[in-house]
Amino acid sequence: MTVPWCFWPVISTPAVLAVTLTYFAPSGAGLLAHMAITAAGGLLITALVLVLWPVRRLQPLRAAFEVGGTALSDLLVAAGRAPLSDESWESLRRRAVTTHDAAARAFSLYRVSQEDDRALERLLTTLDRIFRETIALRVLRAAAVQEDPDGRWVEELDGTTEALAHALREAVTLGG
Repeated sequence: MTVPWCFWPVISTPAVLAVTLTYFAPSGAGLLAHMAITAAGGLLITALVLVLWPVRRLQPLRAAFEVGGTALSDLLVAAGRAPLSDESWESLRRRAVTTHDAAARAFSLYRVSQEDDRALERLLTTLDRIFRETIALRVLRAAAVQEDPDGRWVEELDGTTEALAHALREAVTLGG
């Protein structure tokens, strides 16, 4: 009798694994041999899960900082381009604030060590500072466009802002 794939969530994975292990177990072995093989398999799986745990446990924290930095990079690009409508700007700004708050929340949940905490706290402070300076940059760019619409200074500001946004996105994506 085969168990259809659709019943696995109801039966649960451990029960299916137990049946599978029982099916593939050597037939000539006694009860103690089956128990020893099952225990060895359980220890092997436990060891594999625990070996990978230190690397994988911080993935949500890294993902939160990556999403926050990417949203901030998008906001920085928007601040350095031709003026957006207030609705578009507000949408990008709200997304940057929301992802920054999510990164701060993730940081508060994942305490690693004193040294890592200081580095992550500096990163969070830096992202906050970039956010505030991006808003000031948008105001500065708008004033520069009004003052000199065809000026070369505005073009250089746009290019520099684009480069900074690219560097920020690369830093949070690659973990720099």
